[in-house]
Amino acid sequence: MKGSGWIVVADDLTGAGDCAAAFASRGYTSCIWLWGVKPLFPCDVPVLETSSRHVDRNEAYRRVKAVLRGATDGRHVLKKLDSTLLGNIAEEI
Repeated sequence: MKGSGWIVVADDLTGAGDCAAAFASRGYTSCIWLWGVKPLFPCDVPVLETSSRHVDRNEAYRRVKAVLRGATDGRHVLKKLDSTLLGNIAEEI
């Protein structure tokens, strides 16, 4: 099922894991790329974890912009939101 057409951005590891598991349950390979770690291998659905939930809004914006720069390859971007709306939602969207 190569080429899902999606890339996910999550502000913490738990949210990243939730999204990766959801795509994996549909048969896609998914991998979580932790903030500050260079991706090691390709997968159908990359999940970019930004560790931005508890940083200030400018840093959250910078991190999301940094991980998406050159990473989308024409894919749709899904921004994982916290179920209780914690974090820098507006800045990250």
